[in-house]
Amino acid sequence: MGMKQLCVFGASGRTGSMLINIAVDRGYSVTAFCRKESDRKYLPENVACIVGDIRDMGHLDQAVAGADVVICAYGSREPYKEVFCADATGKIIESMKKHAVDRLFCITNALAGDCSKNRSLFIRVMARMSRMMRAAVALDRDQQERIVEESGLNWTLVKPSELMEENEKPRFVHGEDLMIDAYSRISRYHLSNFMLDHLEADKYPRKKVVLRY
Repeated sequence: MGMKQLCVFGASGRTGSMLINIAVDRGYSVTAFCRKESDRKYLPENVACIVGDIRDMGHLDQAVAGADVVICAYGSREPYKEVFCADATGKIIESMKKHAVDRLFCITNALAGDCSKNRSLFIRVMARMSRMMRAAVALDRDQQERIVEESGLNWTLVKPSELMEENEKPRFVHGEDLMIDAYSRISRYHLSNFMLDHLEADKYPRKKVVLRY
């Protein structure tokens, strides 16, 4: 295991906290970026926690310095009024370049960006409706993907289908050209394990990957 130090943004979210717990069990050292002090309760005791503002470069530098890989696992929450993913990701990338950290995993979703080849007719309709209902959130995710793609880093955009709390099946599939339909879903557990399995793999360098059962 060459990469040992992970920096996770979105640490208090359901996906971020799942990822961190699995990473610690696998023997990784983790720095978790938290927005408030009370978020520490979601983290294992041996995880370093940086509490700060994701828009503050000083706080970001504290978290990123010394990392081997950065994972962005944040997103807007209900009622979806807070739009920050693109701006935060741009600042994180700036910090990564400053500290010579090259490997980036960024979780968006199957409806973000231009991935029409991966969408059934039903999902294309759903994506269109989502953009009408939450235009600012959809635009933010699109811009986030573009920022990652243009970063020059060794990035992977991870695009899960509908996220589940429980593992629906023992196995899942992943790929650039997988089709997403109305029944596509993936658990946070399997999403987390996928990223940890591919930290050092060269299967998806500078690529978008879809996950589903």
